[in-house]
Amino acid sequence: MPETTIPTCKIGRDPNNSCISYSCVNNSQMIHKIACEELEECSESEKIWDDVHCCYSCHQRVETCKAEPYKKTVKVESCKPVVINLSRCEGYCPGSAKYEVIVGRMMHECTCCHEDEIEERQLELQCDIVHNVFKYIFIKSCTCRECKGSE
Repeated sequence: MPETTIPTCKIGRDPNNSCISYSCVNNSQMIHKIACEELEECSESEKIWDDVHCCYSCHQRVETCKAEPYKKTVKVESCKPVVINLSRCEGYCPGSAKYEVIVGRMMHECTCCHEDEIEERQLELQCDIVHNVFKYIFIKSCTCRECKGSE
């Protein structure tokens, strides 16, 4: 009758480190380590983990806060419609929420994409009787600032 050998080594994933697994070959313990590429720094919520929760990549953020151009058609009373170039502030600004043990409550830090540098512009409209001047604000640059309500 053939002799049955019971492996004396561990098999499976390490419970304390998902990058390490064990196998047994000829009753010898084999240790397998997964090597990750250099890990980027990002918040826990931005991490995209691999199947075994060992290596991660960072979710690509939307562009950082900046002025984005767009066009708008303006029609004033009896004047001919005109297309003007405008810009708006769009993009990523950091924010966080954490439990502060000392004060015993959640603390929030929020920044929003706001205009930084603006200029007043004007455009002369072609109207039936008189010429009309249309004034507007153009956003030249944007920055992240502390959020305050819905300004």
